Amino acid sequence: MLESLTPDQAKAVLAHEFGHLSKAHGRFGTWIYRVQASWCRLTKALEEDEHWGRKHFRRFLNWYFPRLDAYSFLNRRKQEYEADRSAAKLFGGRVMADALINVRLRGRFFRESYWPAIYAKADSEPKPIDPYTRLLPTLRSVGKCENDHQWLEQELAVDTNSEDSHPSLRDRLGAIGEAPRVPDPIETSACEAWLGPKRSAVLGRLDEAWREEVSESWKERYEKVQGDRARLCELSNRAEQAPLSMEDEFDRIELIENLEGGHVALPQYKEFLRTYPKHISAIHSIGLILLGAGDESGIPFVEEVIELWPEGTERCCTQIYNFLMERNREEEARTYYDRVMHFRAEQEEFDREREDTEPDATYLPHELTVEDLEPMLEKLREYPEIRKAYLVRKQVQTRPESPCFVLGYIHGFEAGSEESLALVNNVAEHVPCPDGTMKILGISGTLAESEHGCLFTEVENSEIY
Repeated sequence: MLESLTPDQAKAVLAHEFGHLSKAHGRFGTWIYRVQASWCRLTKALEEDEHWGRKHFRRFLNWYFPRLDAYSFLNRRKQEYEADRSAAKLFGGRVMADALINVRLRGRFFRESYWPAIYAKADSEPKPIDPYTRLLPTLRSVGKCENDHQWLEQELAVDTNSEDSHPSLRDRLGAIGEAPRVPDPIETSACEAWLGPKRSAVLGRLDEAWREEVSESWKERYEKVQGDRARLCELSNRAEQAPLSMEDEFDRIELIENLEGGHVALPQYKEFLRTYPKHISAIHSIGLILLGAGDESGIPFVEEVIELWPEGTERCCTQIYNFLMERNREEEARTYYDRVMHFRAEQEEFDREREDTEPDATYLPHELTVEDLEPMLEKLREYPEIRKAYLVRKQVQTRPESPCFVLGYIHGFEAGSEESLALVNNVAEHVPCPDGTMKILGISGTLAESEHGCLFTEVENSEIY
């Protein structure tokens, strides 16, 4: 940040932070954090103990937290305005305004240009480079970045919203009575002015610490890219000889996207869909490439993914929501936020139904074919400790198209022993589940002696092994 601001602008930023301290704004935030943490700890304890009251607390917190957040947001925004006014009073409104704008513009430059270019070097350079030493020359060379006016226009278009406790840039500038503008290029940065001849040594230490931190991931990225390039070359050569399988052709296009960019891969994904029109990953890739390029025609593609893959609802709705919020289309984005909240509530009920194996629930025949059962039976045969195995299907209300199976088996270990617990974990990890979810029950003794025995004895054809 110090390389991005003039000395006076940096002082204004510090004055803003001291404004928070002088008015004890931090105490309010700390109180809010403690309140939320206390409720979360209580709820977690109730969940772990399976306390009868946990559902009521969950409903209460779903009601309470949004209201607490709304109250705290209003106060935090008020505090931001107060701190801005304190800084403007000390160093002038224009200096504070330019500091606010420079923080946003240079933040965009770092996120969208500088750091992506640094990390992209890992594709071709086997060892990390020095990002901090290169920073000032890069900032000097761009001066007023070619995207500054576009970025400023976008930042000014953003309204104050419920996603950020800070007011929008437009509102903050208006509150201190200053007009927006792209600030003049910095001749001497705060970093140069304040650190003087020690600046190079400080940047060198930052570079060294950064290289050490990223060295392992940098190496992994470099080696992965080299492997991806070799794999792409292999697939491309094979494609010239004969058509690839669906899996290999998708892999080839995905590698092109990763190595050469979405704009190169996009027409090939579209051509791929002509042959495989319901390929979820290809549809999703097209949608994300379009959204990433600022093209809202990607939204129907992501919507189609939700239709084909309901489990991806939260992920896909969040992607569309972020796209709309970045364009200040909050009312449209709210629809996707509400869909995420509905999905989470439904998922909670989905998990709850499949988590419990209460004897008074309704259990039905599994309705699987011999071919469906064979992978499961093949694994069960590997456990000589298992004498018999049973499989039923629990009747569920939430997403019944995703069945919930219960697998029970008779073993010779003492109930609750380390051996019996290890066997349960082993079976859960290695025995394949049919489509849906599966609960594992290890039974010591006989079905008649087990509280869960009735799950299997009352269902026809439950014995599978």
